[in-house]
Amino acid sequence: MVERELQPWWVRIGAGWGAGVLVALVMVLTTALGAWLYTQRLAQLESVTAIVANQARAHLQSWIDTRLGVMRLLVMRWPERYAEDPEAFRRDAELLLQRLPGMLALNWVDADGVIRLVTPEDGNRAALGADLYQHSSADVGRALAEADRSGRPTRTGALELLQGGRGFAFYWPVVDGSGATLGFVNGVVRARELAAAARLEDELASDFRVELADSDGALLWRSADGSDWRFAATRRLDMPGGPDLHLVVAPTPEAIADETGVAQIAGLLLISYVVAGLLGLVTFFRAREHAALQRSERTLREVMDLLPHPVYVKDDQGRFSFVNRALADLSGRTAADLIGHGSDVLPGDREENQRHDVADREALAAAACDRIFLFYFSSCLLLEKEASTPLIANGVSEQKK
Repeated sequence: MVERELQPWWVRIGAGWGAGVLVALVMVLTTALGAWLYTQRLAQLESVTAIVANQARAHLQSWIDTRLGVMRLLVMRWPERYAEDPEAFRRDAELLLQRLPGMLALNWVDADGVIRLVTPEDGNRAALGADLYQHSSADVGRALAEADRSGRPTRTGALELLQGGRGFAFYWPVVDGSGATLGFVNGVVRARELAAAARLEDELASDFRVELADSDGALLWRSADGSDWRFAATRRLDMPGGPDLHLVVAPTPEAIADETGVAQIAGLLLISYVVAGLLGLVTFFRAREHAALQRSERTLREVMDLLPHPVYVKDDQGRFSFVNRALADLSGRTAADLIGHGSDVLPGDREENQRHDVADREALAAAACDRIFLFYFSSCLLLEKEASTPLIANGVSEQKK
């Protein structure tokens, strides 16, 4: 017995394997899609964070440069105006602080490192008369000595201020015509006021965490506690005569979850896995049914091979698609030789064979679908879709016999 049959792939590899392959394929594809979406969202989040960090850095650098410009103005006026009238220094410094908020104080420090004038007095009286060379932080003495030696402004690193809180200080030396240091204009910056004046917390706190720290890692200020600083962007701010100031901007965990769409992607993957499982079950049961049908058809065809009468199946072109052993033996050929050919390959008169072809077609035209099914072992609907309607005969003429 020979038959021409193209089995579905899930039948050829087995029900269990076919369902497993389908489930694995769907899960791999959807996981790859989810990973790609997540990567794209991360890239977008990093890009947004970098833009925000650049904008915040430009704003903060402009703020610092403006305050340094105020100190330079006071330095230039000291020899001509303030040396004889220290109170004028206090009045001008207070006016400048009101117009340019953010600095904690503008002080005058004499050549020996002692604070002689503080502006404003409220909140800064604790610093009045303090010897900065005796400050608890050695970096204060270092910044003063370097400013005295170089004649240029310097900055301390992060320290605990005499006024309270963490911050840093600028020292801009006032030098006379002979090069001798007359004293220093001292600008004190508390990190909390710096962040508030630069609006770092107000404008960014909803979606970003912000941190100010020295280049050596000493922390000045942080908008929120927490250890999750993923996707942080760090920007350096130029500072005179001291460690650079680093601005760190990072999205909050809530912003990360919102921007990356982790919940949405996880939901998509879960749904796809459920769909993959359902497809796998459908494939498994279809493969089992198909395999059972194939076994039933094979058994029936084997039974037909045992019949002493010739049985065959023809397609709509009049070609054999199945022949049993009795017909093959009668024709004197193998069953494989008959498949794909018409009745003209059978022994006997050609005209007689052609009449049998006509009779087969007429029998088909008069036959009911369920009667066809008894011999073809497949559904009529499938045959109609594939345009392969069989012609059936269960015997041959006496001459063929």
